[in-house]
Amino acid sequence: MAVESTGLVTDTATKTTRNCSPDLLLFGVDFDVLQGVVDFDDTETLPTSSGTSTPSLIPRIDRDPNDAHHTNVSVPTDPEHLPPLQHLQHLLSLPSPFDATSPATDNDFTALFAWATSRGALLDAVRHGRDAYGGHGLFTTRPVRKGDVVATLPRELRVGQRLACQTLPRLPPNTPHLSALSLLLLHFSRAVETDWNIYIRTLPRRGQFHNAILVNDAEQTRSAPDKDAYAQVCADTRRLARNCEAFIRDCLLDSVHDTSRPPFTATTVHESSPALEWAVAMVLSRSHGFGSTDGGRWMTPVLDLANHQTCKHGGGKLESDDQGRLIFRAGKDLACGDEVTLDYQLEHDSDARILATYGFSLPVS
Repeated sequence: MAVESTGLVTDTATKTTRNCSPDLLLFGVDFDVLQGVVDFDDTETLPTSSGTSTPSLIPRIDRDPNDAHHTNVSVPTDPEHLPPLQHLQHLLSLPSPFDATSPATDNDFTALFAWATSRGALLDAVRHGRDAYGGHGLFTTRPVRKGDVVATLPRELRVGQRLACQTLPRLPPNTPHLSALSLLLLHFSRAVETDWNIYIRTLPRRGQFHNAILVNDAEQTRSAPDKDAYAQVCADTRRLARNCEAFIRDCLLDSVHDTSRPPFTATTVHESSPALEWAVAMVLSRSHGFGSTDGGRWMTPVLDLANHQTCKHGGGKLESDDQGRLIFRAGKDLACGDEVTLDYQLEHDSDARILATYGFSLPVS
């Protein structure tokens, strides 16, 4: 989740079966749920602020199960029911928000901690720092005992699909989590009226992290011991990203605003969006599903700086309280200045999936 490197980072833990409860934290990606098939009823109604119902603004989407890219969209013919999403189209047309020549500075991370604290986060026990590989991480500011709370994040700092639908203009409430979160990151990176761009500035730039969406063929060939398995995972991940972009362009933009354009298909010449590629890679590698009952994902500022370590080797865990706060507890005794790590709960993910998503590999036990 916090891996940021120009090369591969090897976890110092041994890949073993863990005794942590599997529902404590779900960092593994369920691709079917995250950017799944959407099939809305044409007659679906949505409640309004007055309590009455209005015809749904969500287009019906029928997907060929044999073609993850194919989308047929039926949209309302009444112009009054067409959602004004030119803002989203503008986001996709822009270049990637950040390049490798403008990395986050120490001042950016200082601002992040100050901002999160002002929003209710409790972070006095941790600070930002560099790990042994030169990547970012969380480190203690004082001695910590196993089980102690090292950080607490309020509910309002958990960035999820609901926030995206509330923030972006008329984004359909059933937008898949990957599409919604990716668009929200792009919005935050451009918006001047929000302080969320403080968080966005600390995210890795293209070229600073390893992710299947952004690696080229040469990098893919030399990246993994099991090249066939890794190649398949890379293909799956890229297909997911293309499916996300196809959903956004066809279901939310092109098919609504320009009915003369044909639906996106696997054979359509399609120009990718560098900005969206970056955003999708961020969501896949830095979001988690802790506390979700429906496959939802959240981005969590500051906590996503924690690097992975199994609980058997001292990785911490997340809990939640009745106020929706995320509570990060240390997995072992730590001296002042030690790195605080988090168990990503990756035991059900293959080595190839972990490498493609997070950019590190687990050593063979």
